Amino acid sequence: MDRLVLRLLGEPAITFDGKPLRLPPARCISLLGLLAVRREPLTRASLAAQISPDDLDVDARANLRRRLHLLQQSLPACDATPWIEATSTHLAWNEAAHAWIDTRAFEVAVADPRRRAEGIDWYRGDLLSGSFDECLFADRERLRTPYVDACFAEALALRRDSRPRDAVAYAVALPSSATR
Repeated sequence: MDRLVLRLLGEPAITFDGKPLRLPPARCISLLGLLAVRREPLTRASLAAQISPDDLDVDARANLRRRLHLLQQSLPACDATPWIEATSTHLAWNEAAHAWIDTRAFEVAVADPRRRAEGIDWYRGDLLSGSFDECLFADRERLRTPYVDACFAEALALRRDSRPRDAVAYAVALPSSATR
């Protein structure tokens, strides 16, 4: 059973053992999102530049260290498994940690036509919709595209099955940017 649940699509929410957790400080949410959404280790240098693009390198790295420390402090301790794997050069979400992340479940579900509707339901909005950090824009778009494709595919499948009223629900769910 996954002890930590990260809901990053739409407004962020975190639960641990079924109980809501206080969100990390706002300046740490983007770091959490980047680490949880990406499946590969990210270099500290690239993360620092993404999170603090207007700062000098030394300042950006210091900001990253502070955000990482605050983020690690805000996540609950669980066994001996850290949520975030940190080396001197890289950071990554720990794949061995017992966590369920909605973005990952969404991507798996929408890729499977039998689970596409389930994936659509998990998409509660764009990635960390309350955050305006530029570092999230590419991942937002990367996740929005399969959502739009899945809504179209589900609507077409339901229309083919002579279920136009059900199909309309998926067409209505499309973001306004997808219908222009």
